[in-house]
Amino acid sequence: MQIKINVKILTWLLVGLLVGALIPLTAFYLNTFGSKSDDAGGEGNTTIIRVYQLYTSSGGEIPLIMFGYFLDVEHRLYPDSIIVPPHSSVDLGIDYTCNIEGQGDWNVQPSGNIQLVVEVPRMPSNCSIESFLDTITDTGNREFYVIITFTNTNNEAWNVGRPLVKVLNMFLGQPSEGAGMPRVEVAIETNIS
Repeated sequence: MQIKINVKILTWLLVGLLVGALIPLTAFYLNTFGSKSDDAGGEGNTTIIRVYQLYTSSGGEIPLIMFGYFLDVEHRLYPDSIIVPPHSSVDLGIDYTCNIEGQGDWNVQPSGNIQLVVEVPRMPSNCSIESFLDTITDTGNREFYVIITFTNTNNEAWNVGRPLVKVLNMFLGQPSEGAGMPRVEVAIETNIS
């Protein structure tokens, strides 16, 4: 018994296998390259930073097209767990300091699409989360902070766990003409009171 093998089908099959193997490896490499784990202070907190650019246009007869760089920061407290006693509140303060390497007009501030997202493992009924974000202007416009208030009106303590705090669409500023993507590092300090 002889088996005939079509060379074209075999070639396309090998190309498909190669592409099928390269796509997951490329996605893994890009995620690994774009993520940063911050073990500052021995706390083991996890921080993921994304820097990207967006183009915007102003209205009018002659639209002006501008672009700037934006920042997303996701920070999970680890290994600290926040406990809110009955009928009380606990504040979590997070200070962010941006170190931006690259020529440009860097003015860190909330964009028009800023989002502050706080994710907790579970939130019992009669508990609430309030959050606030602002910039610190007397430090060269490179710092901002978040205050999150966890309120518990129940008769039992609320174990908030390890919250994940996401600051999305923070405007970094505009690069100088011809400058590439800036290198951005974000130092984070947390305070629970």
